[in-house]
Amino acid sequence: MATKMATARREPSFITRAINYVKESYAETRRATWPTWEDIRRLTTAVFAGVIFVTLYVYVIDSILAYITKTLFGLGR
Repeated sequence: MATKMATARREPSFITRAINYVKESYAETRRATWPTWEDIRRLTTAVFAGVIFVTLYVYVIDSILAYITKTLFGLGR
């Protein structure tokens, strides 16, 4: 009659799991399709343009609301 301990598998140690994780991560980065420099430049430009647009939009809306608030409550005279 076999005991439970004889048939149970040992869990790998922390070091073994960490090494396996690093090896698998490295292998995954080698399989990935990376963007070209042209793609990186194009997408970075799009992000900067979007940030500038949103910044200007928030500034304009804030200025309009500040003007309305000052006008309604008589502030800034």
